[in-house]
Amino acid sequence: MHTRYPAALLPPNPAIPIRPAQPHDAAALHEGCWPTGSVAHCHDYLLRMEHLMQRRRGLCCVALGTDGRQIVGYGQLLLWRGSGEISDLIVAAAQRSRGTGTALIQHLVQAGRSLGVPAVEIGVQDSNRRARALYERLGFTLAHTRTPDDEPVHYLRLLLPLEP
Repeated sequence: MHTRYPAALLPPNPAIPIRPAQPHDAAALHEGCWPTGSVAHCHDYLLRMEHLMQRRRGLCCVALGTDGRQIVGYGQLLLWRGSGEISDLIVAAAQRSRGTGTALIQHLVQAGRSLGVPAVEIGVQDSNRRARALYERLGFTLAHTRTPDDEPVHYLRLLLPLEP
């Protein structure tokens, strides 16, 4: 019997450069991905993530455009007891449908796998059907749904096999 290997477990496309996010990325992230709020808010957020990375409680990364300098995406993996959570995944509007979101997810899943995380979850609002379709194409399946405010948030899960 043939079992399909989830696409989220494949290596990310090497044509999409991904590197750790750093506090000095705040202005570029604000411009390309987080236009609401302020650059100072982005900077503070990245400082908090840097602190989590130093404590080995999470990691965050940015995807770069074809010029290798413009930031076109962001994602993070938070480590909880017994699982990881991909959160705050965003791709610049002009870069969507080009594989950037897929590459970020694959990068974060690989990182979780190398850290020994047995499963990764990702949440998506009910109205974001495009993102949910991506997560399901990559092999995530519905684990549970919560309704914290007015809109349900679906949490999809991917079990990570042990690395050989």
